[in-house]
Amino acid sequence: MTNFDWFLVVAWIGWPLWRISVDMSALRRLAERNRR
Repeated sequence: MTNFDWFLVVAWIGWPLWRISVDMSALRRLAERNRR
C-alpha cells in the first residue's frame, strides 16, 4: 500500500469517529446548559 492508500483508509475510518466524538461533546455541552 502506498502512503495515499493509508491516508484514505485512515480518513475513511477516522472521519466518522471524529464526527461522533464532536457530536458527543456538543450533546454534553447542551445537557449541561439545560440542567441549569
